[in-house]
Amino acid sequence: MRRLLLAVPAVALAGLVLAPAAWGHAAFVGSTPEPGQRLEASPQELSLRFTEPLIEDLSRATLVAEAGDREVPARVEITAQRRMTVTPVDPLARGAYRVQWRSVSPLDGHALEGRVSFGVRAAAVRGAGSLEQSPLARQGWIRVVMRLALYAFGLTFAAALLLALVLGGRGWLAPRQVDGAVDGPAVRARQQRLTGDLAWLTVGAAVGIVLAEAIDAADGLDPARMSVYLLDSPAGAARTGLVLLALAAALAWRQRPRTGAALIVLALGAIAASGHAASATPRLAAIANDWLHLLGGALWLGGMAFLAAVWGPSLRRGGDGARRAVARHVLPAFGRVALPAFVLVAGTGLVSLILQLGSPSALWTTDYGRLLAVKIVVVGLIALASAVHALRLRPRLLAVHPPPRERDVRRHWRLVRAEPAMALASWPPSRSWWPSRCRPASSARPVTPRPRRPATPARCPARRPTSSRWPPTRACSSSARGSAATATG
Repeated sequence: MRRLLLAVPAVALAGLVLAPAAWGHAAFVGSTPEPGQRLEASPQELSLRFTEPLIEDLSRATLVAEAGDREVPARVEITAQRRMTVTPVDPLARGAYRVQWRSVSPLDGHALEGRVSFGVRAAAVRGAGSLEQSPLARQGWIRVVMRLALYAFGLTFAAALLLALVLGGRGWLAPRQVDGAVDGPAVRARQQRLTGDLAWLTVGAAVGIVLAEAIDAADGLDPARMSVYLLDSPAGAARTGLVLLALAAALAWRQRPRTGAALIVLALGAIAASGHAASATPRLAAIANDWLHLLGGALWLGGMAFLAAVWGPSLRRGGDGARRAVARHVLPAFGRVALPAFVLVAGTGLVSLILQLGSPSALWTTDYGRLLAVKIVVVGLIALASAVHALRLRPRLLAVHPPPRERDVRRHWRLVRAEPAMALASWPPSRSWWPSRCRPASSARPVTPRPRRPATPARCPARRPTSSRWPPTRACSSSARGSAATATG
């Protein structure tokens, strides 16, 4: 066991160099004509290609003439081939144009928006194009805060339930052996109270992030479009399931602790199924791996946060006797779970890199990879701090001959208090946090399109309430969608 503990920092920095990533993400692949391209004749159709299917009722495109910034009548069709086509109703006159588009993936549920510029017998303006997926786009700071709250409260609540199940009951955190050094009943009451608070904070955070993401996907507070997102796509169904499972766990944990623990484990699975792992290949393997990663993170990082929250007030008031009692009777029990949980986090992080990130070089060649590298360092520092106080400082603290030095005592508890803060810093970043640009046009060569067939305007058919596949094929006029489809984004 000692040798295994000594390997913890090495595993953190070597294995977690391959920490979990959410790299698999719905993306814009390219367009025909290419961004920034000059055409010598009016195109028969404009085509946008994506890495994933699109939710038809939440995705749109608009053809705009740069002269006068006016919308050009066009038919928009979304096909099952991950393609959005824009067909002008009439041949395009000479000038510069742009296609403004917005898409929502049914797999990971994230919205993307951008534009592609081109010219007909004229140069494109506004650059070749752009792709907006900044974390702060469209009131993104709300989603960032709610996602952070979901991880902080959800993982800690999961730790409270799972550690009690694994370590033989709720009394593991305040065993009877500590009653002589601290007010044990008060600690156990605080444990129960904090668990209940965490349960409802988790429910609130889940509701908040799901509503925020549904409003973003619907491009506004539109109940009909939000229901399409939450009920008519795999990503939305996973988010709806997350709320229901978190609520059920909050109601069940006190009377049925095993049921509550099972429900919160399923809620972690819903988080994995609603994230970027749903975009990776193979999909089921990526979701299962992220699920295990969250489970390991709950037991390790969430467990540290819960332990610190329960024992913090008593340790501040209890003096050396309370600290020795915790170090002797509580921390070793937690360590028996924390080490395997850390190994699980490291191993699933390695698999995540293989499945989702694509290449280790992305760690230093992309903005997201560099953020992930920072996370790897933070997780490594947590593991190093755990190893130092478990192998060096805790034995000195508990030793009778020679008695512990005051410096070692202060250092030990300083590390224990710092670990939960570092754990929060290692919260998994999201690929969609980082802005990117459409790739530039490889050339501005003239393109002579095929002879165009006559095109007649078509009205959008009535929207059906639900659909069993994503996305079905439908053609509709961009002008028929009305101002509600183009007012935002």
